[in-house]
Amino acid sequence: MFAALAASGSLIVVAIGFLAASILPAQFDYIADEPTLLLLAKRLDSTEHNLRVAEVSSFDALIVLKNELAEQYADAVHHNRTVNQRRVFRRALAGLAILIAAVINILLVLGVMSLYIPRSA
Repeated sequence: MFAALAASGSLIVVAIGFLAASILPAQFDYIADEPTLLLLAKRLDSTEHNLRVAEVSSFDALIVLKNELAEQYADAVHHNRTVNQRRVFRRALAGLAILIAAVINILLVLGVMSLYIPRSA
C-alpha cells in the first residue's frame, strides 16, 4: 500500500514537472530581428538604385525583400508550431501522469475500504 501511495505521489510530482516544462519560454534565435531586416531592405534598395543608374533592370529589390520576409515568416510559423507541439506533448504527458495517479488513488481507497470496512453478511 505504501508503494502505491509513493507511486501516486511521484506521478503527481512528475505531472507538475511536465506542466512546468510546457510553459517554459521558447527561444526564437534563428529568426532575423527588425534591425537586420531593415539593414537588408536598405542594402537591397541601394543595390536596386545602383543597378537602375547603370540601366540594368534584372534586379527588383521589392521582390527580393518580399521573398526574404516570406521566408522569415515561414521560419517563424514553423518554429512556433514546433514549440506548440512540444508543449502539447508535455501537457499530454502531465495529463497521463495525473490520470494514472488518480487510478492508483482510487484503487488504494478501494483496497483500504475492503480491508477496514466490515462486510455485512
